Amino acid sequence: MLHRDLPRITRLLDNFDAVNNPPAANNPSPTKRFQFDATDDRLHGQQEGRLFHGYYDHHCYLPLYVFCGDELLMAYLRPSNIDAAKR
Repeated sequence: MLHRDLPRITRLLDNFDAVNNPPAANNPSPTKRFQFDATDDRLHGQQEGRLFHGYYDHHCYLPLYVFCGDELLMAYLRPSNIDAAKR
């Protein structure tokens, strides 16, 4: 479940912010926005978990990527027999 990953994501973001954006004395830290993207990863051959996805019209995995800005935080490799929005 995604809610179990939120503490890990928060720690990653805090470490990233501390290194790349040291806080000024009187400036609060900016709001963090997450972007969740699912896309098809076309398969060639007989990989485990190979399933046909009707929308993409080919066999694929349906990985879920988690971004904060331009930084990739996590990627979940998922079979294509699930809803793209589901984790």
